[in-house]
Amino acid sequence: MTSFIRTSAEGASGVVHELWAYQLGTHFEDSAGIYIFCSLAREGYWVAHYVGQADSLQSRVGSGLPLHHKVSAAKAIGATHVAVMGVVGRDERCSVEHDLIQGLSPPLNEKAAPGFGFRNRA
Repeated sequence: MTSFIRTSAEGASGVVHELWAYQLGTHFEDSAGIYIFCSLAREGYWVAHYVGQADSLQSRVGSGLPLHHKVSAAKAIGATHVAVMGVVGRDERCSVEHDLIQGLSPPLNEKAAPGFGFRNRA
């Protein structure tokens, strides 16, 4: 059974997005969503390295992970997990992705300052 950690990340808008963090290499259902390459900094706090969105989480960060253009760089700076949330509509995914990039400032997203953390949800 795959283990996961319930967490949340606040976007620049102030909206708190609920996500589930899994170890890199986890198999996902073929569903659309948002993902964050991240690492656990200390108990309950995560560091966001890269935020993205995908039509298929499985193709992008599941079986397709080795082909992802940022995975090597993310691992090099400590990424061990991918936090995901399902978002079906493309316009909504792009909006949430932008909100999280602006709020978390992950270093591997273009034009972003060094990353901020996000916290586990009980």
